[in-house]
Amino acid sequence: VHLLYEQARASDVVFLDGIKTAYYPAFSALEELLKGGCVGEAVDVEAPFTKLLPPGLPELSNDGSGGSMMWLSSYPLYAIARIMGVNPQSVSFYSRFNDEGVDIFTRGVLGYERGSASFKVGFGAKTDGSMVVTGTKGFVVVPAPWWNMRKFQVRFEDPTIIEEYEYELEGYGLRYEIEEFLRLIRAGTSMSDRLTETEGVFMAKVLGEFRGAE
Repeated sequence: VHLLYEQARASDVVFLDGIKTAYYPAFSALEELLKGGCVGEAVDVEAPFTKLLPPGLPELSNDGSGGSMMWLSSYPLYAIARIMGVNPQSVSFYSRFNDEGVDIFTRGVLGYERGSASFKVGFGAKTDGSMVVTGTKGFVVVPAPWWNMRKFQVRFEDPTIIEEYEYELEGYGLRYEIEEFLRLIRAGTSMSDRLTETEGVFMAKVLGEFRGAE
């Protein structure tokens, strides 16, 4: 992954990671609110992504290309990188594997100097798909499926105070990625600030640590 970024930077190639959530209006708005201190300082992120699949699909292949981490982890890791940063002090994994040795469920925990983050990915286990950002003054709830983000709530100690935000999402979000692609071409740059090289390398490193721990 790092090599791909370097090749894109050294040429006129536009390199755009295919994580659609990165280009959604709602995610951009959430980032701006968090940066503005809507819930104080963010101290934890919980970001799951699970869906049940039958055996025999490529996602569950035991040839080294299958597994929950390989297919699903980029989405929660992207959110974690944008909110908590790309420099965790520790990373640990807790997985369940099928008889072929493919991870059908993995929980990852990242420890930061001033907080933490966790994610759950799975093809053989199901959990709620909401994302929660814990802050020092309140918290954010992004309802399931958070990766197709259209709306979210900012909540506080007083349960009667709820700030609701909702944004239009046309189709399945591909148009927003295309719009960003065109913007990069017009701007004459090869990298998007919606998903940076540093964040891409971070996601690849976490996946690499998981593969090394298998």
